[in-house]
Amino acid sequence: MQRVRWFSARGALVAMFAFGVAVFCAGLAAGFYYSVSTNRSIPTLAPPGDIQEDLRAYLVAGRHEQAITQLRILLRLPDQNLERYKVHAVLGDLLLAEDDFDEAIRHYRRSIELYPKSPSIHNNLGVAYLQTNQPDKAREAFEGELRINPEHDYACNNLGLIHEKRGELAEAAAYFERATRNNPQMVEAHFNLGNVLLQQQQLERAIEHFEHALRIQSSFAPAHNNLGIALERQGRVKDAASHFRRALQLQPGLTDARNNLNRVTQGQRQP
Repeated sequence: MQRVRWFSARGALVAMFAFGVAVFCAGLAAGFYYSVSTNRSIPTLAPPGDIQEDLRAYLVAGRHEQAITQLRILLRLPDQNLERYKVHAVLGDLLLAEDDFDEAIRHYRRSIELYPKSPSIHNNLGVAYLQTNQPDKAREAFEGELRINPEHDYACNNLGLIHEKRGELAEAAAYFERATRNNPQMVEAHFNLGNVLLQQQQLERAIEHFEHALRIQSSFAPAHNNLGIALERQGRVKDAASHFRRALQLQPGLTDARNNLNRVTQGQRQP
C-alpha cells in the first residue's frame, strides 16, 4: 500500500520536492509570494536595490543557493525596519528544500523567537525535525502550529502521519478527518485517511476517500493503487484490476501496482 510522506506548508515540497518559485508584484519592497510556503506573503522586505534585484532574479530562476547567500547578506545589514523573522522564515524554507535540515531548524527557531505567532513556521519546523529523526519535537511543533491556527490543514495531516506511524490509527484518522474538513480539496489528507480506514478494514469509507482524492487529482497513481486494494478486498476484482492498470499507466515504475495487478490477473485474492 502506498504512503504519502510528511508535508510542509509549501504544498508537496517535502513529500515530492515538486517546487517552483514565482515572484508576485512589482518588487520586494511591495511584497512577494513564493510557492515554497503556500499563501504566505512577506510584504515588507525592502533591501537595497542591488540585493533586491539579485534576490528577485534568483528566486524566479529557482537558484536557491544564490538566494540563500543574498538572504544571509540581508541579515547582516543594520536595517532597523527589516522584519527579520520573515527573512529567517524564508531562509528556513529554502534550506529545507536543499536538505540542509539543521540549518533550516536554526532559522525557523530564530524566526519563532522573534515572532512566535508567525503563520506556518511551527509546521515547517516540525517537518525539519522529522527529517532529522526527532518525532517528539516534530509533534510539539505541529501542535504549536494548531494553537496558532486550529484550521492549519498541513499540521493536521502531519500529526495524523505521526500517529499512524505509531500505530495509533484512531488518533491518525481524527487528524486526517480534521484536515479534510479544514481543506476539502487537500488530496493528501483524503489519501492518508483512506489508508488508515483501509488498515481498519472500513472498506466503504476508504473507497470514498480514495475516490475523493482522485476527483481532485485524477493522475495520482498511488490513490489508484490503494483504491484497487480496497476494491479487491470487496471482491470487485475487475474494478480493482482496472485501477491497478491505471496506476501503472500513470507511473510505470510503481512496483506495488504491478504486483497487485499480477496477483489479481492470476486469480490470487489479497487476504
